Amino acid sequence: MLSDDMIPPPEYMSVERYLELERIAEHKSEYVYGTITPRLGAAARHNRVVMATLLELANQVGEGPCEVFSGNQQVAAGQGSLHPDVNACSERAEFADTESEVLLNPVLVLEVTSPITEARVRGDGFKVCQTIRSLKEYLVIASDVASAMLYTRQDDDRWLLRFFDGLAEVVELESIACKLPLARIYRRADLPEPRGFRRAREV
Repeated sequence: MLSDDMIPPPEYMSVERYLELERIAEHKSEYVYGTITPRLGAAARHNRVVMATLLELANQVGEGPCEVFSGNQQVAAGQGSLHPDVNACSERAEFADTESEVLLNPVLVLEVTSPITEARVRGDGFKVCQTIRSLKEYLVIASDVASAMLYTRQDDDRWLLRFFDGLAEVVELESIACKLPLARIYRRADLPEPRGFRRAREV
């Protein structure tokens, strides 16, 4: 999860040292290419959208082979570790260590954004997640308007970008065989006036 607040200057650290400190840390952080970024607090609307999304997906996968994780679950990405708001596996989860701290094989990464964090999630966040070889879908959901964008990995390793605007939209997640109705994930979000994602064409 990327916070709305200003991020402190990065601090370089080895991945081994980072994992050692993360096990005992009161507040969690993300580690990418030697730099550490703290996970700071989020607004209530953001948390409501995340929770509704997590519950919707967890209910749909049920007792099947897929498994859905919250933002407390670390995910290996590049030379580091992320804490996406939601992530999921389509088969048995694989971890980097015996304590099940760092997930290796997510097929879905999902981030909920605000107007402040949107560019960072779509830019650096997506760039880092492309290094996850198991990843098939990267879903970005706005917290302040009923809008989402879905990046889907193609057979040639390029990414297809699709937009979903309005409460009538349903995002189909083929990686975990789930459908995500926007009306359900925003039902408690108390949305302001519509804004919509800025439809940049670059992927």
